[in-house]
Order: sequence, then C-alpha cells, then structure tokens
Amino acid sequence: MNLLAGILLIVSLISPAGVTVKVQDASGAPLRNELVIIQDLSGRQHEVARALTNDQGDVPQLQLNPGLYRAIATAPYGLWETEIREFVVTDQPANIVLLVRPLPTSGFGDVVPVRASRAEVHVTDANGVPVAEANVLVRDKNATLSSEASFATNQAGVANVLLPGDPTVVVVYVGSKLATRTVDGKPSSITIQLPK
Repeated sequence: MNLLAGILLIVSLISPAGVTVKVQDASGAPLRNELVIIQDLSGRQHEVARALTNDQGDVPQLQLNPGLYRAIATAPYGLWETEIREFVVTDQPANIVLLVRPLPTSGFGDVVPVRASRAEVHVTDANGVPVAEANVLVRDKNATLSSEASFATNQAGVANVLLPGDPTVVVVYVGSKLATRTVDGKPSSITIQLPK
C-alpha cells in the first residue's frame, strides 16, 4: 500500500457526525436571526461554519469530524448576550442547545484590564483518579482571543494555568469526555472531574 492509499484509508475511517445547533431564550422559545459561529479547536483554531438561525432557532445541520469545537451564538446589534459553549464531536450525532439571556438595560462601564493570576487545575476521572495529559483550555466569558490559552496536565493530573478574567471559563477534555466550569474570583486551586 502506498502512502496516498494509506492516507485515503485513514480519512475514510473518520466519518463526520451530524451536529444540530439550536438557539433559545431562557423560557425555551426559539430565537430567529441569531448568528451562530462554529470554530474547530482541534489543532489550530479556525471557523468552520457561520449561519443565521431560522424561525425554529435552528441552523442547517453540520457534518463535523471528531474533535473539539466551540459554538458561539451572538446578536452584535440585538437584545441578547453572546453565549459560548465548547463541545466534543464523536462519530455519533449531537444536538447543541445554546440558551441566551437578554442584555441588561444599564450597567455597561469601562473595561479595566487586570493582571491574570495563576491557579492549579486538578483533573480527575469519574472515580477521582488524576488524569495525565488532559487538555485544559482557559478563557474569559466572551472567548476573547487574547485571553485564551491551552495547557496540559502533568503526570499528577495538575496544570498550572493563568486565569485571564473574572469569571474564567475552564474547559477540560480528554478524547470524547468534556467538562466545563466557570470560576469566579481568583482561586489558587480548582478541581474538575471528568464525566464517566
């Protein structure tokens, strides 16, 4: 088997999965004309899809290869806050629902940058056993590109990370297992347990 045939065989074994994305408000009502952006976070970050929601709050179904992705629902000039969620695609269909909140009517102020603080992220499996080489992604609430950083846990299941904002979103993933946690304040230690 030559190299090209081997590459084609590997590509044919990785079958894309159907992913549906729906945007709703807190009551469960679908939102029309929300912009949904899907980013591929496996390897280098890049956008793979962009669409407006229809009357049912849906975008056209996507066929995505296995890996880590981010869904962003935003209405830059609308009445809703931006909602961001990371998700893992396997070889099974997935349904992603993004719940958005209305923008507050007042309280917008100047953003004052503060120095990021360090924290130890302890990653365990569902049984409490430390997980080595887990991927740890940290970002601010709005996934500002300059605030995002990736880390990996050591053999003791610990990653020394920078907390870029308050709150900070910590995303841990290993294979198809994903755990997301929002951390308020500047804790020195965070423990995240992966699902079964």
